[in-house]
Amino acid sequence: MTYQEISEYPEVIAYNRKAEKISKAAGEPNISGEHLMIVADGASGILRLTGESEERAELAGIAGYLSEIGVVLSRTEVKKYSALLAETLLKGMDFGIAERLEVISAIAHSGDANKSCTDPLAAAVILADRTDVRRNRVREKPQTQFTDEDRICFAVIGSNLKYDRDKKQFVLELEIDEEFCSQENFLQLFLPRLLDCRRAAGALNSRFSIRLNGKNPL
Repeated sequence: MTYQEISEYPEVIAYNRKAEKISKAAGEPNISGEHLMIVADGASGILRLTGESEERAELAGIAGYLSEIGVVLSRTEVKKYSALLAETLLKGMDFGIAERLEVISAIAHSGDANKSCTDPLAAAVILADRTDVRRNRVREKPQTQFTDEDRICFAVIGSNLKYDRDKKQFVLELEIDEEFCSQENFLQLFLPRLLDCRRAAGALNSRFSIRLNGKNPL
């Protein structure tokens, strides 16, 4: 079963709609279907690029797509509850225990990005999630109410994650609006995500860097 097929299950649709409603009410960045598909596509693509099997790449996509459903239970331990809910959903779809464990472990450990990451599936979800930064994820509200996450996303007007197989390196190319946020300020805000991505890339035997407006700031 593919993550595209799972995205069409009524139960999955219901959970994600409720999670998005809660997130929207809290003014947090958009976690609607577009974000989920970006994370799912990204996670599966990352594993394919780094040499993992097609089956594991598909499981990473499933983990990415189900990684926000835990918002319906908690906004502070999202990945933990997403993993628990995913276990129930996948069991109802007759997923085998081995596949379920791969998916729920990847979801749960994608919430531990500030710790050492050893699971390639979780690493792929982390990279796909942390690099989905774009202006249209920000809710409509006064800029005086922006959080750091809002500022990161609002600053980005173009984004592209590339992978160099020979160098084993991920490069996130970002075009940012420097009238809204200087490169220096953006780097300060983006630093936690940068460290998450570097740890995740390490679990895939790769490196991670960013390029801002055509320049390598680090």
